[in-house]
Amino acid sequence: HRPDLKLRAGRLRLPIFMISEYQEVGYTYPWVRPPSEVYGLVGQFTSYDGFDVLYDLPLRGGWHANLQAYWGGRASTVLLAGSTIGVDLDDAVGVNVRLNYRDLDLFAGYNRADLSFSTLPASLAAIQACCLAAGQSLVVEKEDLTFKALGWHYDDGDWLFMGEYTIFNIDEWLIDTEAYYATVGHHFGRFLPHFTFGKLNTTDGSNRIFPGAIGGFDNLRNAPTFLDAEQSSWTLGLRYDHMPGIALKFEWQRIADLNGTAGLFTAPPGKDVDVWSFVIDTVF
Repeated sequence: HRPDLKLRAGRLRLPIFMISEYQEVGYTYPWVRPPSEVYGLVGQFTSYDGFDVLYDLPLRGGWHANLQAYWGGRASTVLLAGSTIGVDLDDAVGVNVRLNYRDLDLFAGYNRADLSFSTLPASLAAIQACCLAAGQSLVVEKEDLTFKALGWHYDDGDWLFMGEYTIFNIDEWLIDTEAYYATVGHHFGRFLPHFTFGKLNTTDGSNRIFPGAIGGFDNLRNAPTFLDAEQSSWTLGLRYDHMPGIALKFEWQRIADLNGTAGLFTAPPGKDVDVWSFVIDTVF
């Protein structure tokens, strides 16, 4: 028995983000919801069936490391191009490292898997017909998926600084993205006002071109499938810890810079969007 080494098996949280282990527990973070630019697209993949190994390692100078490696897979559903479709993740494997020094936490992770769709989104039917006519196809079967992430969190009881940066790549026509957010806040007793900026960009638009396709849909960037995703957001929030285990949160968010895409909406809104939120988060 070694208290610094753990082996777990079963259905586990997919540990691809800095806050993956407690992503569903709103009380543990300052926002109403995790920044959608980072968590909204890839965050649909939440769990896997398999095993992981965790190792705690004290370092010199007051630093502490936690190492994690996992393997598994999962059949699930995701929202893509306006449709909920079945998705299989096979041979999902990843490693991540967490470093802690006093009030500072750092996170780095690398993940890969084989991705397959059981069906294509209904909104892609016209595109698929054009591609088939040109001898090509949009079928997704065991395409290579990689996800890389860096994160940081600092909270000394006065100032809060945190953020994450992610790169998401999939072979073939599926979108590759780059996303990040940064949050700053300051504690005033039970009150925590905070500000967050988030950004999401598609990085491979020029690669999703199918020469010879017909019907005017030779370039998936111009097709009515809402596959590109670009957006920025500015969020002003206030967290009030009413008592231990109960937090009240208020937020105003402006979502902009969609550049004609749907961003993380199911269809292009055509204008900037304001979102007002209020939640009560509890733990017991």
